[in-house]
Amino acid sequence: MQWSQLKKRIESLFAASVKGRAELRTTRYHKAHDQMGRAWITLDGQEVINICTFAYESELWRESSLIRKGSGCTDYRIPDQREGYRAAYVEAEVILREKAIFNRHDFHASLFSYLNLSIEQILSSPDPMIRAIGMFDRRVGKRRLSAMDIQNENPLVARLYRFRVEAEMESG
Repeated sequence: MQWSQLKKRIESLFAASVKGRAELRTTRYHKAHDQMGRAWITLDGQEVINICTFAYESELWRESSLIRKGSGCTDYRIPDQREGYRAAYVEAEVILREKAIFNRHDFHASLFSYLNLSIEQILSSPDPMIRAIGMFDRRVGKRRLSAMDIQNENPLVARLYRFRVEAEMESG
């Protein structure tokens, strides 16, 4: 499915209060040597999250290096350290998700998954990007929104939740 079709299908699920105010965007740099790109979400024309693959990879390397140093598994060539070396990347990916740092590929994968999920699956998904987009879904009504507890929620989910609540109050 092309990006324009995916975007249209996801945004068609948005509640009336956020339609036209929230937008999903993506680009790929065709002339760059690696053709990496970025995605972003705008609220009232202001970018609220930059999903840059290059920045994600840099942060993943930095975070996993800290974990490897802490565990003493710094050399992949040493057989006893290989498992710890690999595990550092897995742990770093979890940390980045908690910090709302994503890459463009994961953004697209989350959106494709989103289309096949019920609203209950969306709101309970382990993927914070799916839960974040779910804050705009028209299937999440005002009562459900008011009953949500976002105290320990991912920062992106909490930000989009607050925007939706404010938009619902403005629209009446």
